[in-house]
Amino acid sequence: MSATGIPYASGRVAARGGTALDLGLILLATLALRLPALSISVFDNAAAWDEHAFLLAGREVLHGHLPYLTFWDHKPPGTAVLLAGAMALLGPTVEAGRWLAILAVASTGWALYGIAWRVAADRLVALGAALLWVVFSARLAGVQLMTETLQAPFTAFAVLLLLDAARPRGFGALAWRFALAGLAGGVAVSVKYVPAVPVSLVAAAALLALLQARLGLLRCLGLGVAFSIGLLLPTAVAVGVFWQAGQLPEFWHANFGFAQRYVEFSEHVRGAWAERIRWISLSLVQIWPLFVLSAVALLPVSLRLLPRGFPLLALALWWVGEAIALCLQTRFFDHHFIPLLAPMAVVSAAMLVVHARRLAAPGLAPQLATLAIGALALMPLAQDVLEVATARFRPDVPRRVAAALPRGAEVYVANYAPVIYLLSDSPLATRQAWPSFLVGPRVLTDDVPTERARLLAEKPRFVVFHEAWRNNAVAWDAGALEAVEAMLAQDYVAREHWSLNDARGVVTLYERRG
Repeated sequence: MSATGIPYASGRVAARGGTALDLGLILLATLALRLPALSISVFDNAAAWDEHAFLLAGREVLHGHLPYLTFWDHKPPGTAVLLAGAMALLGPTVEAGRWLAILAVASTGWALYGIAWRVAADRLVALGAALLWVVFSARLAGVQLMTETLQAPFTAFAVLLLLDAARPRGFGALAWRFALAGLAGGVAVSVKYVPAVPVSLVAAAALLALLQARLGLLRCLGLGVAFSIGLLLPTAVAVGVFWQAGQLPEFWHANFGFAQRYVEFSEHVRGAWAERIRWISLSLVQIWPLFVLSAVALLPVSLRLLPRGFPLLALALWWVGEAIALCLQTRFFDHHFIPLLAPMAVVSAAMLVVHARRLAAPGLAPQLATLAIGALALMPLAQDVLEVATARFRPDVPRRVAAALPRGAEVYVANYAPVIYLLSDSPLATRQAWPSFLVGPRVLTDDVPTERARLLAEKPRFVVFHEAWRNNAVAWDAGALEAVEAMLAQDYVAREHWSLNDARGVVTLYERRG
């Protein structure tokens, strides 16, 4: 091993290095970054309403409803179930979702700390990897709760368990590790299906490592079965619950049947490929330093400084698996890149430390590496502080709309932030309460025309309407919103108006006459 390289970490060394002080620092960094935004109901980014959908889905599960039946969204049921658990403890609030996001980010940081120890046996690499994850994960879609953030700790803990499982030991201990790794991956899959790719790649590599260590083919097959059972168990339970309730077609459509309609649609005026290029470019601009350092890791001088063995192979396969999972989604938004941050954070921290050791004067390597990690984190940190500060100084329009409504009012949020249902403690006007699915051009379920007609006929007491929808007409169904405007002109009176930021129009609260 080179004197400037990083030694391989045994499990015992990693355990000694995983101090409570470091884990506390990771939690403190997460809290410092995310607590200032805890109660902001909406951010000015593309993912803002996605979080609202998760919150409404969680509230419906908390009220005893199966996912998709009273609120429809095209996500696996894991997010709604986990959010319902958070709401059972903290109440059906925006804050419950943000606390769950804080827990997910900190837990991922703790898992990355352990992974980096097993790869590098260096406290600075481990802590740097965790802190880079904490800071950069706040850039893609901000500090909101996203499925990619929620799946990340389960994926990372699955990788951590598989790193430990790749060393020969008693078969029973190995079986438990593979089963628990599969179950952690299975929970991640219940949030979003794509984590199945990276965890399966790392598991296959761990089995090959054990096979080379002469564990035996039958025993390795048994470990693979244990992993597969854990991976499939959460989804199998969900299928069983929906089958028992006679709602299996709803589960099938929300998880798979919608896909063709969803992929074919593009909000970009130049089509789907222009939209893909736009979002990939926006994402790379925010996290380009991690991509550059990942490329540096492939240089011969870097490879000579890195330890050989399964941990490094597992880290590389994790990175490749996340990249494959990203590409499989075919449609891209910036938050889709969040899972890729985890392995890249470990690689980036390792690159900064090994090259600091190679370039610095004797005794100054830790200071240089710490300075480099801090400088790398400064850019996303400054951007996040600016975004949160800007949001805090702006009027929180959804909360103001909710405050103007009677508690539990009969309201229909036509084309604005659906979190208003949650903030006003109002029942959903329709199971298609995410506006883009009801009055947008993406018709993903066959009941949309019926739901539109029903709402127009029933005329809810209150309607929240964003008057300037034509400024982004490609994102809406013009005929559907014009029909709502006609209903408002005939049967409603405007009660209050709120101006949105950056000249994005006016939101109006209407009340039915009489």
